Amino acid sequence: MGLASQATRRFPTHPTSGHAVRRFVRDLLDGADDREAVDLIVLLTDELVSNAVGHARTPFVVTVEILDGRVRVEVEDGSTRLPIRQVVPADANSGRGLTIVETVADRWGFEYRDGGKVVWFEYAPLEVAASG
Repeated sequence: MGLASQATRRFPTHPTSGHAVRRFVRDLLDGADDREAVDLIVLLTDELVSNAVGHARTPFVVTVEILDGRVRVEVEDGSTRLPIRQVVPADANSGRGLTIVETVADRWGFEYRDGGKVVWFEYAPLEVAASG
């Protein structure tokens, strides 16, 4: 599909939705030179999606916006329960998602929207191959 300026897709609340979201994001970032950055963006998106599936338990919408090498990903769900970064024991199998997002992303946050919430992050710079 190549790089797009913005794309949005709705996903069901299902454990297999993560795979579809990862493919959606990778397809959108296909023209990026920096594969490590793409991997990190996919990882961060996966963390937000895992929270939507595991905690919100509503269908969710993923929006990816690319502008001047900055990528913004939003995950919107139907729950008004805000995300809380947890401190978990070292041997815990889960609970580190927002800590990973906070550590790797340049910025992240959340806001109420249309009876639910949006959790987002921004990552920059993403190097894009020159066309032509």
